[in-house]
Amino acid sequence: MVELLFNPNGDRRIPARVYRGFHNYAHEHARLIQEAKYSIIVAVPFITNRGWQWLQSNIEINKNSPEIYILLREIHERLPEKIVQNNRIHIRTYNKLSGDGVYTFHFKSTVKDNNEAIVGSQNLNLSSLDSNVEIGVLLSENDATRIKKMLMSYWEISDDY
Repeated sequence: MVELLFNPNGDRRIPARVYRGFHNYAHEHARLIQEAKYSIIVAVPFITNRGWQWLQSNIEINKNSPEIYILLREIHERLPEKIVQNNRIHIRTYNKLSGDGVYTFHFKSTVKDNNEAIVGSQNLNLSSLDSNVEIGVLLSENDATRIKKMLMSYWEISDDY
């Protein structure tokens, strides 16, 4: 089942259609992170201090202690100590260049275990989390597993942080 996500007036899941609104869907990312039992994969090219704070607060809510894989294109800011010292959090960067000099990693996705994934436009920065109009698609079961396999293939050829 595919659901398009948006958050104009609270937690909304709209099957198979786009809902126009003025707020982001960070609450869906948060839910996936908070509910994961085994693993979380977050793939996003950019993350700022606001994004790290948001991520850390959602990780702390999760009582299951899943493994957390964060795939970034690059890291511009110093990582918070709580993130660095958490042995459940694994960070890698994928910043390969294509033949014409353009970065090849710009997708945004979060995968919970093997059963749910979001693919969308949201970075983990102040504007994406707090004010931008963003759109994402929630995938379940087989589709989420496919996204996880794709992300892990990038993980395998990425550089350790």
